[in-house]
Amino acid sequence: MIRLINPYHLQVASCSAGNRISKDLSNASLSLRNPRNARLNRQQLQAVEEIVAGVCRPMPYLLFGPPGTGKTVTLVEAIWQIYITQPTARILACAPTNTAADLLVKRLGTSVPSSEMLRIMAFSRPLQAVDSDVLQFTLHDGEG
Repeated sequence: MIRLINPYHLQVASCSAGNRISKDLSNASLSLRNPRNARLNRQQLQAVEEIVAGVCRPMPYLLFGPPGTGKTVTLVEAIWQIYITQPTARILACAPTNTAADLLVKRLGTSVPSSEMLRIMAFSRPLQAVDSDVLQFTLHDGEG
């Protein structure tokens, strides 16, 4: 069961004894070493640490919270940490909108080569609507 403990804090869905729970991260410890983004707060660092450690693997991790709580920054850090520490890992990152997915690609694209990341888009999305920073991570025939 997933529940939101505090709607004004970043939450990460995690598990305990096989059950999915939502853990309030407002009093998290800071044990993640060498974060790419030095401005991550305590909650973000804890979320990244749990995701990278694979606390509930193979279950997916859900990062949720209201706008402005740092979900994108946290997700980019978690993906980056897995990318550099677990080179054989495969990551599937999903977002509810093209804008959100494009933002993940833009943020990660500064560090991850295009041979290592693929942005999958709907066939109906015109290439003219895609930023060139994102387009280099897509497979396309030049027409769409």
